Amino acid sequence: MGTRKRLVMECGSHSLDCLGEKDAPLVERIHRLKHEAERDEGIDLEVIVYEGSSSLHRGVRPVSPANEAMPDLIGKLNSAGIPFIFAMNGGLLHPEATLPDESELRVLDFLSSSGCKTGLKNKVVITRHALHSYLRRTYPDLEIVASCIQQLSPRECGPYIDKFRDYDFVVPLNQHTTFDFLKSLQEHAGRLIVFLKLTCGMVDTRYCYSDYLSMEKIPWEIIVPQLNTIPSDRLIPSGLAPTDSGCNNPRAALITREHDLSGLIRMGVHTFKVSRAQQLLPEDYRLLIQLLREHQPEAVA
Repeated sequence: MGTRKRLVMECGSHSLDCLGEKDAPLVERIHRLKHEAERDEGIDLEVIVYEGSSSLHRGVRPVSPANEAMPDLIGKLNSAGIPFIFAMNGGLLHPEATLPDESELRVLDFLSSSGCKTGLKNKVVITRHALHSYLRRTYPDLEIVASCIQQLSPRECGPYIDKFRDYDFVVPLNQHTTFDFLKSLQEHAGRLIVFLKLTCGMVDTRYCYSDYLSMEKIPWEIIVPQLNTIPSDRLIPSGLAPTDSGCNNPRAALITREHDLSGLIRMGVHTFKVSRAQQLLPEDYRLLIQLLREHQPEAVA
């Protein structure tokens, strides 16, 4: 079959429900996908499950399960050889919160100990850089991921190349997932995690920032001054073409931009993420597999 290919998929607990047998348990579904990818496509597939924190910083964003139920899920997945990612994506306006809350600490303790016990590399995603030092010092075995949400905040935003100095992995904003925008980061392509199906394509990301803050129940009398004081050159401009831009534009999804997806695969990107609110459809998966087999360089495999 030739050189084997490599694919890492980061998905929510229900993002794979449309693949494989209906109502199959999550662990069984993942193992079957891995087996079929290896047998039928010559692809070494790794699936990593992620869920978001239900801490006080989450606002009205939906989370499932609650932090109290996370250890059970993490234990079940890790014992089956499946890594886990804990997303701490809240609190952009709380930079002083340099420590996780108590419920998050319990999850992080278990995530770390379970990874050490099973030999897996679990991850934690953060929006607040203020958490970075504590996490690196307290949980050196966990890999730390810079959330794409950082690029919405004038406080957290910065050149991607700088983030690779501090973070193990970086998630670009969906508006930045074009080949032309990311090609200068080829040296770090294996540490990029790109969303596959997000339809976020607003050119002026201040609108995304205000939407994000409103989900965290931040009063509008605080949000509006925040937007008005953002310097015009502080946030990184969108890289999407006009036809692919706009809020909830299906053309903004990377899976529909074959030129960009193929280009990113050629430069070495092999980790793709499906939002917890979305599902990976069979046709999406087949296209990704096809492009991976056609364009992934041997060095990645």
